[in-house]
Amino acid sequence: MNPLDTNYAYANAALGVYNQYQETNDRPRHLARGGRYDFFLQDTWKVTKRLTLDYGLRMYYLIPSYMANDAWATFSPVAYDRAKTVQLFKPGFDSQGNRVAVNPITGVQLPQAVIGAIVPGSGTVFNGMVSPSLDSSVQRGMYKNKGIQWAPRFGLAWDVFGTGKTAVRVGGGVFYNPLVIADYRGLTGQPPLIQTPALFYGEISKLQSGTAYLFPQDVRGTNFVGNVPMTMNFSAGVQQNIGFSTVLDVAYVGSLARHLAWERNLNAIPFGANFASPNQDPTTGRVLPSPLLRPIPGFGDINFQETAGSSNYHSLQISANRRMLSGLNIGASYTLSRAKDFGNGDATRVSTLIPLRQWNYGLTEQDQTNALRINWLWTVPNSPWGHAALKAVVNDWQISGITSFLSGLPTAPTFTTTTPVDFTGSPTDPARLVLTGDSILSGGDRTFSHAFRTEAFSLPTVGSYGGFGNAGRNPLRLPGVNNWDVAIFKRIRIYRERVSMQFRWEMYNIFNHTQFSAFELAARFNPTNGQQVNPSFGQYTAARQPRRMQFGLRLSF
Repeated sequence: MNPLDTNYAYANAALGVYNQYQETNDRPRHLARGGRYDFFLQDTWKVTKRLTLDYGLRMYYLIPSYMANDAWATFSPVAYDRAKTVQLFKPGFDSQGNRVAVNPITGVQLPQAVIGAIVPGSGTVFNGMVSPSLDSSVQRGMYKNKGIQWAPRFGLAWDVFGTGKTAVRVGGGVFYNPLVIADYRGLTGQPPLIQTPALFYGEISKLQSGTAYLFPQDVRGTNFVGNVPMTMNFSAGVQQNIGFSTVLDVAYVGSLARHLAWERNLNAIPFGANFASPNQDPTTGRVLPSPLLRPIPGFGDINFQETAGSSNYHSLQISANRRMLSGLNIGASYTLSRAKDFGNGDATRVSTLIPLRQWNYGLTEQDQTNALRINWLWTVPNSPWGHAALKAVVNDWQISGITSFLSGLPTAPTFTTTTPVDFTGSPTDPARLVLTGDSILSGGDRTFSHAFRTEAFSLPTVGSYGGFGNAGRNPLRLPGVNNWDVAIFKRIRIYRERVSMQFRWEMYNIFNHTQFSAFELAARFNPTNGQQVNPSFGQYTAARQPRRMQFGLRLSF
């Protein structure tokens, strides 16, 4: 409690009495700079009439991002010195049995609002934070200059039999994609450059003489020696004229990405920390405040960005296209693919408390196992009769359509409990559900209220090794696509061939059948008996657009 509190708000205001006062020492400005220079060499060599080679080399010279005024700071594990670790105020009792903050070094007692604050003079505040504006030995850029990045490319086209009906095509290349400058925006507002100390229980007139306390805060770190994100694309396919004016194309297409960015919390609170007896607050009987449980005291989360992720894409792609014959042009394409990665962006956080692949590696949010598309265009035959009025009505019609059958995209359920439960014993890494079997229902077994196997998910066991659950990333799939679009066109001749008008009637989802797009993913459990009590869990919750039509006229001259 504030000893200066008059218990009357107006009196406190008149006297300048405050409970807490905070003020940031500076206003950060993001003045990032960076860039790149690209050079390339490319050549095409027609080795024979049947064989052509394309090859080249692209060179990337990447200028490391930096701050124009060097006013940025980052956490560096190399610079962290455990011998200079700060101490934090801990909870305790005073002689009257009131809860207070205790200096673990001197035993001095302060108001309980200071619990978890950094003890002044106890070590190096923000130990491990570095900035080129404070230390000239710190490199100016956010990552080291890796020199020229070499990116070869190669392509081959081969007419196998020399008949122009069978072709083999092979290609591949390396591509580099440096992290964007915006990824480093958060480094400009970090300690020790930017600090927000707090004063407690004082008077405005005595602000300058008050003692300010710093509290642990979340910071970001960067890996100075990280690699440049790289993608390797490659494909091999065969094109065959199978007659009937139809070309069949079968290809394998793949992509491997390496050195992708992710973030790891270097200061995550270990599993079970909340359950350990040394971590119990003697003044409350509950667990200590989270700043007192951190492996690296003096910080909250330390989100460390590094280029250590990867992704993989593999696909079988088949297409067939029939050229215009008797007024009909039709094509179809089918892709069978699988895409996996560790995250859906440069700021994806991966857990450090369990094996990386177990929780973080899985199907991407863009993975679509099956994708079938059919397109067609039919030019309706003109009238065989010469009557001008009849020709004006019957001639120059076209009908086209696109049909799509696509698998649903991967997703993951979430869960809450009717009463709060700490499953993992870690405030930083919550639990996931336990997956007891296949969660996906076949199309014929799905109903509006039961779109997937909700019974395949259950609560983890509190305090056990399985307290964090075993459900991997994205164990479910959203509803797929079954869509038919049709368009009708009519050309109206106005003046010979010079001036004409086109009437367009476009219909989307022409059959107007319901296409669900989402279902309820939030489970809610009664922790006493483990029963799932959200009646909407597993129900469809959204649908794609119903039938839509639009009409148009286009004048050509």
